[in-house]
Amino acid sequence: MPSATWYRIVKRERTTRDEVLQSRGGRFQGERDEGPMTYVADSLRTAWREVTAHLGVPANPRAFRAWRVTVTGARLVDLREAEERARFRITAQNLAAVPAPPTCAAAAGRVRRAREGYHGLIYPSVRNAPEGVCAVLFLERTEALIELDPVGEDEWERFMREGDG
Repeated sequence: MPSATWYRIVKRERTTRDEVLQSRGGRFQGERDEGPMTYVADSLRTAWREVTAHLGVPANPRAFRAWRVTVTGARLVDLREAEERARFRITAQNLAAVPAPPTCAAAAGRVRRAREGYHGLIYPSVRNAPEGVCAVLFLERTEALIELDPVGEDEWERFMREGDG
């Protein structure tokens, strides 16, 4: 993939690069963490829905900040493709399940250990189906490929007025 721009939404107090990028849990992280990951989404809407789905109450958008994550030159396994799902032994039903079954973390481990040296994987958004797309990036491989920029306050406010926020 030459270059792709994704979005990440985190609590406003997370401001350093490591705080913004590092995920503390998620669909592809298992009990045996193999390394740091970050989760990103194809749009602000998808990122917002993914982040707020776990809260159980309506979220205050002012407590969050959106970031643009541009990744250049990453090799990502596309789990939207049946052939890739079969190769890494995961089903579309596994990817859509809530909560995520252990097969998600196991598949991520297989992708991470593949001799092709993948940087992460792409998968359908559970919270913004059918159009939303997410990716998980293996930070030990993508750190140098990532450019991180805050989404401007004007763009964030406009999204919150027009979007889900």
